[in-house]
Amino acid sequence: MSEEKKIDRRTWLKIVGGTVGGLIVGGVAGYYLRKPEVIKEVSTVTTTVKEVTTPTIPVTPAKVTLTVIHAWPGEEWPLFEPLVEDSKKKLNIDIKPICIRTPDLVPIISSMFPVGTTPGDVIFTWWKWLYTNQAKGGHLIDVSDLFEGEKPYLLPGMYERYVEDGKAYAVPHAGQKVRSCLWYRKSFFKEHGLTLPKSWDDFISLLKEISEISGIKAPIVNGNGSWPISLNNTLDVILLTYGGYELHEGLARGKVKWTDEQVKKVLSEHYIPLLKYFSEPTEWVSAIELWWRGDYAIYPNGSWITAMVKDPSDVGLLLLPEQKSIAYTYDCWFVPKYTSYPNEAKALLKYFLSKEGGTLQVKQGGFLPARTDIPVDVLPPVDREIWEMVKNLKVAISPIEGSIGGIFTEKLFSNHILLWSNPTKLDSVLEDLQKAVEEELKK
Repeated sequence: MSEEKKIDRRTWLKIVGGTVGGLIVGGVAGYYLRKPEVIKEVSTVTTTVKEVTTPTIPVTPAKVTLTVIHAWPGEEWPLFEPLVEDSKKKLNIDIKPICIRTPDLVPIISSMFPVGTTPGDVIFTWWKWLYTNQAKGGHLIDVSDLFEGEKPYLLPGMYERYVEDGKAYAVPHAGQKVRSCLWYRKSFFKEHGLTLPKSWDDFISLLKEISEISGIKAPIVNGNGSWPISLNNTLDVILLTYGGYELHEGLARGKVKWTDEQVKKVLSEHYIPLLKYFSEPTEWVSAIELWWRGDYAIYPNGSWITAMVKDPSDVGLLLLPEQKSIAYTYDCWFVPKYTSYPNEAKALLKYFLSKEGGTLQVKQGGFLPARTDIPVDVLPPVDREIWEMVKNLKVAISPIEGSIGGIFTEKLFSNHILLWSNPTKLDSVLEDLQKAVEEELKK
């Protein structure tokens, strides 16, 4: 029998441990090294069915139509029409223009504003008192914000004209006019050997010389309409030239009495002597043609006249030798609170105030810049010539006729005609005017 080989305990444990370890290691390795199972992922697809609707087609809202109350009738309309057409394109609005001149506008808004209605969305006036009274009455929209960034470019004092109690309720029109001027035809003066006066005595001598020219009806045409334009303008010229800026301003603000001795002296020495050289009252537009054909030599009117004649280059401005101040019109725009389109209305005012609007307006002729940044070379030659003559004259606070308003304006108009027909009535006229001022300022 063969000899048995004995295995001690330590060796046995090694054998058993190695076998078991191998099985464990092999099993684990076999698990991780086997071919992996392919697991198929089942996806559930959910379909959401939306309700199909007809696409909404954007509808362009109808253009806003602003009713604009302006003051350019008949032959004057082409002067303003370019601004209307340009603003319609720039602002994407329609405009319904209605011409109502300021004297005719007063009774309309006086009856409509108190009941919350208005004849227009944007309204033009040349009377300061008219919009001032409406602003104080709470009928106008504050447009102070429109002046932001614009004030540095406006003529000195232009912004302040439209401020009441710290707020602006109007903006100046795109183009301004000098109001109180005496105009003559250069060719007429040349033909008859007339020279411009160098003193008051020269001026009176000139009028006498003109009155002796064959075919002349009167040296000065008395343009008239719903208001005595020539007499009004001449009054401003005389008061500013021989009374001075301060006297004129005092009368315009109601702080100097019409019965003041200085006022009486100025008018008796310089206004009354002129009245006999005026023609019969003549409708002011037709008077332009009569003046142009030589019936009259001098026409007291505003600078708009240069755009209403056949040859503007033949129009000359006659400044009195001592004249240091001049009255501009107060042409401006305001927006009533009763408009249905305040934003669009203010946008139109902003256009009128802008350099763009101002440049287009002065190009039409008969207007002077309201801004200092409008190139002077865009003005027609005759307006450029006028601008050079007046740009250094002190601008009056307001033409007298547009200063106080109401009863005073009515009395001023009627007394102009009375005084023209009977110059000896000066004392009673001045008393009547002062009474009207006091009565109006009490309101």
